[in-house]
Amino acid sequence: MRLFLYDRKTREHKNIFEAADRSVDSYEWAPDSRSLYVTFEDKGQEPLARLDIATMKLTPLVMSGTSADVDVSRDGAFLVFSKMDLSHAANLFRLNLSSAAGTAIQLTQMNLDVLKEIEFGEVSSFEFRGWNSETVQAWQIKPPQFDANKKYPLLLLMHGGPENAFDNLFHYRWNAQLFAAAGYVVIEPSFHGSSGFGLKFMDSIKGQWGGAPYEDDMIAVDTALEWPYIDATRIAAAGGSYGGYMANWIEGHTDRFRAIVSHDGLFDLTTMLYSTDFVGGGQCRSSKARHGKIRKL
Repeated sequence: MRLFLYDRKTREHKNIFEAADRSVDSYEWAPDSRSLYVTFEDKGQEPLARLDIATMKLTPLVMSGTSADVDVSRDGAFLVFSKMDLSHAANLFRLNLSSAAGTAIQLTQMNLDVLKEIEFGEVSSFEFRGWNSETVQAWQIKPPQFDANKKYPLLLLMHGGPENAFDNLFHYRWNAQLFAAAGYVVIEPSFHGSSGFGLKFMDSIKGQWGGAPYEDDMIAVDTALEWPYIDATRIAAAGGSYGGYMANWIEGHTDRFRAIVSHDGLFDLTTMLYSTDFVGGGQCRSSKARHGKIRKL
């Protein structure tokens, strides 16, 4: 998703986000019209950054979690935006633009009464060498009251899309914390084809939806099996939409999983052809609302 600037005097279009090699998600003008405040997927996060129009320099402001709904004060002194992560639902934050990056102040405590009785599991990011020996990022979510001396079953989650990713956000349907709360160590690899890692990484699965992502998923499981607290005899996999496609693919290629969940899993590309909307030049996607916009599943 590129961002273009149209000069009404010269009638010229200028591509101002291509160099980032990321899909722009949202954008908001600074009051002086010299820069934009943008959000975009990047390696499992959704950062907030300032984009200088003259130089096209991208300056990070908030790097962790998922930022959205950006609004700028009239004097340009501060931003208000929403932010969430794998352990926190969305709240509003304020960032004084004279402050250092990452010093946003939380303004709201939405759902505090609902969440105060809930314990969330520890979240961490890990990387491994996947298909073609290229780096793949993934999340690990441990169960609440995790005990490193115990053994836990492993659950591999697979995202939809395929041009999507497991970002650091609080998902309101396939919430990793909910799976972990049942006693699983959950892993969420953003396998090849995922967004937020550059166009080459995303395009690498065209014509082979099962190949590279399958290899990434299996290496992710192998990586997790090296952790001493994983019970190698109890491994499960689950996914929805394209994740269901991968669940079906896994079912036909390995017997290492004791249980596989295919939610709305595609198994016939020909019949899928008649119901897809072909958004994005031929990649089969479903639509969902996320952060107030329509996003691919």
